[in-house]
Amino acid sequence: MEGLARHESLIQTLALLLAYLAVVLWERLRPLLSYDADDRWRMTSNFGLLVINHAAPLFVVPVVTAFSSWAASMMNVGWLNAVHAPRWMMFAMAVVALDLTGWVVHRAMHKVGPLWQVHRVHHSDLRFDSSLGFRFHPVEPALMAAANAAVVMVLGLPLEAVFLSGVITTLHNFFGHANASPADNVERGLRTWLITPDLHRVHHSAHIADSMSNFGIVFSWWDRLAGTYRAPAAKAPSDFGLDDVRDPRRLSLVSLLIMPFRRLLP
Repeated sequence: MEGLARHESLIQTLALLLAYLAVVLWERLRPLLSYDADDRWRMTSNFGLLVINHAAPLFVVPVVTAFSSWAASMMNVGWLNAVHAPRWMMFAMAVVALDLTGWVVHRAMHKVGPLWQVHRVHHSDLRFDSSLGFRFHPVEPALMAAANAAVVMVLGLPLEAVFLSGVITTLHNFFGHANASPADNVERGLRTWLITPDLHRVHHSAHIADSMSNFGIVFSWWDRLAGTYRAPAAKAPSDFGLDDVRDPRRLSLVSLLIMPFRRLLP
């Protein structure tokens, strides 16, 4: 367990990069939407956020979550420890509970003004492809880490289970943002359980009514239960981004970093 805790950040980062490369290959072989505009600005911004979010703070979400798991184990706190839950239940609870936490935080980011100012960085991209998996303002993973840590402590989730949940979320992050789509019959079957690229593409639509649906991170259950599920239309949306920022030159890395605070500036 100590080795896993020590190397979790590195393993998560390698999983992130491998997942991204696999999805990029899928996008190149079977792209869903084609774009003619210059990608220079958005790719510089998206990969710049990758460096800031994952290289600088050493992948803050899994590190903080792993620490809280270690602390819960050392202090023998948490509901699962209190009831002496079997290992299989701990693993299942970690995957489900942390995904639900992600859904709650994601929906809150669309509902609460200050949180939306942070999350709109992710929604500001004028396109939809796997590089969106990197496009998060540094404050967002910090908030997610805090929420995950609280859930881990309350439930007493073990490190291995937390690690499994993190890998699943990392792998799905790029699948869900892919500029590609599974075959129709496969996609319809997958969306019963998972957030597919077709479902998440609806969420990234420039139309507000669409973006207020499909908040799921990995599983689509939560949206179905909450009434925020919206099935994709026959024609995939092609208009993404924010209404008030349509110029790619206003979406540089520096602009994205100050975007949440722009209203506070003179």
